[in-house]
Amino acid sequence: MNFVIAFTIIASLLLMSANPLIDHEDLPDGDAPILSHNPDNKLTLRNSNDWSATGSAANPAVLRSLDTSPNNEIVVSGVISGSTTMTLGSTSITSGQYIEPWIAKADANGNWQWIQKVSITGTSQFAEATVQDISVAPNGDIFATGMFYDTISFGGITLTSTGYWDCWTA
Repeated sequence: MNFVIAFTIIASLLLMSANPLIDHEDLPDGDAPILSHNPDNKLTLRNSNDWSATGSAANPAVLRSLDTSPNNEIVVSGVISGSTTMTLGSTSITSGQYIEPWIAKADANGNWQWIQKVSITGTSQFAEATVQDISVAPNGDIFATGMFYDTISFGGITLTSTGYWDCWTA
């Protein structure tokens, strides 16, 4: 499964809903504009595509949020599930049987730099975690927030929920 399509569709819908001047009615069925990031911090249509990047996963990989850094780097986040491996460039992560969030960063040329996941370490059949949003600060620091049930770990930190859905911030 090549999820650049999901990124294109989501970014296209965001761009088209925010900019009614883009007429997508003339595109063939199922097509969406191919978008990229440019130095002016704008998403652009396919005829001025600066670059594109792809990723792959055998099971669903969902893009939930994206932001850009002051250096025009792209930071994206989403979830993977079903004991699958997701590859972005030469970097891969593997999910367990649960729904697990991930965060990845590409440079200004679309080259994937790294990918990290929030691991489910709990054992409940209902254990899962989501990433709700990400943001890049002016100094380049990346912040993420999400929800989880059971136990998660990220870096050297482990959190255990006290209810069905608790929140996490990194």
